[in-house]
Amino acid sequence: MKKKMSLMERVKIAERREAEAKRQAERDRKRFMEADLIAKGAMVWVSALARREGPVIHVSAEEIEKARAGKYKCRMVADGSVDMVEEGYFEKFYE
Repeated sequence: MKKKMSLMERVKIAERREAEAKRQAERDRKRFMEADLIAKGAMVWVSALARREGPVIHVSAEEIEKARAGKYKCRMVADGSVDMVEEGYFEKFYE
């Protein structure tokens, strides 16, 4: 048999569920915003590098696979530019 709950207990449970749903929605919103910022940052890099190469750029399947394996770190420079360094070279670059 089901245990009978008082109205106060039901209200407390509903309030807890509502609060948890709000926290989850806020976490999801923050995660979405972070992913959006990462994507926008990546597009800035792609645009900057593409402008250096010219109006037409061909990227082979091998180059794409190599790029997926690589990791880069970025650093803002005082003049407003940004340095992008492959992960293994970061310490050497700033010596």
